[in-house]
Amino acid sequence: MLTEEAGKCLFTLCYTQQLQGDVVEIGSWQGYSTSFLARAVAESGNGRMYAIDHFKGNAGKKNFYAVEKPDLSDLQEKFVENMQYLHLAQTVSLLPMPNQQAADQLSRNAVRVRFLFIDGDHSREGVRRDVDLFFPFLMKGSIVVFDDCSQSAPGVIEVIDRLLKDNGCERIFTFSNTAVVVI
Repeated sequence: MLTEEAGKCLFTLCYTQQLQGDVVEIGSWQGYSTSFLARAVAESGNGRMYAIDHFKGNAGKKNFYAVEKPDLSDLQEKFVENMQYLHLAQTVSLLPMPNQQAADQLSRNAVRVRFLFIDGDHSREGVRRDVDLFFPFLMKGSIVVFDDCSQSAPGVIEVIDRLLKDNGCERIFTFSNTAVVVI
């Protein structure tokens, strides 16, 4: 669902980032965006790549997520196959669980995040929950990328606007329905 241009931008931002730390992606589906981020991690040698997805699709939009099986039971398997095919399976640490459990695991592992890609639940509540769960792992200078920053996902825009207003975050730029923020 990500454009190739957006993927290349993710790669470039992640690869050239000087801050040392890990990369976390919320919402991996079949691994297209994961592949750009994981390649940046592998080629830069900077940190680990964590992909978080419960592989059940978003409420009310499950038909958009089906690959072969309408019940979505093949999503995780297809993601893993894609990472193996791209020779990125050793780079990606898959956390196939709800976001709260993933945040708990990252906390136990004392993960420090330099790059966060948020592309999970696009509702205001979902994006807010992702911010609340994963921003504590960020360091000063971390990059946060929000996908689907468009009128079709007003919750994403609302949360970003609130971040910019209340937290002193800076918007670097927007492109192709994506917003990039520095913490």
